[in-house]
Amino acid sequence: MITEKKFVDRIIAEYGPLLDLRERPQVIAEILRKYHGMVASPDGGSPPGGVGPPTSVQLDEPTNAELMRKLLEISRSLAKLRKALDERPSDPH
Repeated sequence: MITEKKFVDRIIAEYGPLLDLRERPQVIAEILRKYHGMVASPDGGSPPGGVGPPTSVQLDEPTNAELMRKLLEISRSLAKLRKALDERPSDPH
């Protein structure tokens, strides 16, 4: 565990003295993931909130259904391209 001051000093060293969350909102998520559970509470006890680290982290990853839809879309596009190539007149040379 590190003190709040050391935590703030590390954030400033890594991200600068000002965080523009409107311009780069992903920074707050990066900070939370990177430093989760490292800061000691002001009373020296457990981290604030009284809960442990999450058992799973939800990232903005595509679901299997989304991946399958995209693969189907790509497959259809390739089929159209193949058909267009097959229908094109052959080069006499």
